[in-house]
Amino acid sequence: LNKKYPERFYKIAEWLLKKPGYSYAHFTYKNKQKYIRDFVEIYNDAWSSHNNFTPVTSEDIEEQLMEAKPFLVEEFVWFAYYNDEPVSLFVMMPDINYILRYFNGKMNLLNKIRFIYLVKKRIIQRARIVVMGVKKKYQNHGIESGFFWHLEKVMEKYPEYNEIEMSWVGDFNDRMLALHHALGGTPSKKHITYI
Repeated sequence: LNKKYPERFYKIAEWLLKKPGYSYAHFTYKNKQKYIRDFVEIYNDAWSSHNNFTPVTSEDIEEQLMEAKPFLVEEFVWFAYYNDEPVSLFVMMPDINYILRYFNGKMNLLNKIRFIYLVKKRIIQRARIVVMGVKKKYQNHGIESGFFWHLEKVMEKYPEYNEIEMSWVGDFNDRMLALHHALGGTPSKKHITYI
């Protein structure tokens, strides 16, 4: 987070944000049912051609959202729309290992209370992007640049964060590799699957 995005990136984001029809909104628990439906619609379209794809259901997403509620930052989850159609999603989570390391693997009642306290103390310094997706029809439109444009402003409210992990990307996923490169990301780990 101490790096500025490359200038080219800002130009793409600003060009897209001026295009009629496009809008962005971050998740809120107040409107969670709408965002759950949008998530399911986008994810099941965007990921359907990947190997071993399993569609998600509203129940899956609601369960995960409720588990994440104690630490999820609503402004870390974004949706893009084109003429009110949900077309893309972005989900980033705080790295709760900053807190869990104090609990010795035990999540008893006392540690649950401590967990809430430490979240409110804002000791987490790192976040991780866990999923992004764009409906097939809207891929290659630069939609993801709008997420990062908004996120830059969001992160100003969270100065304790100093790093975002852009998660793992398969070496087959040229688009996401290009995005990470365009954002100035630095590879930190390489995983190899042997078959």
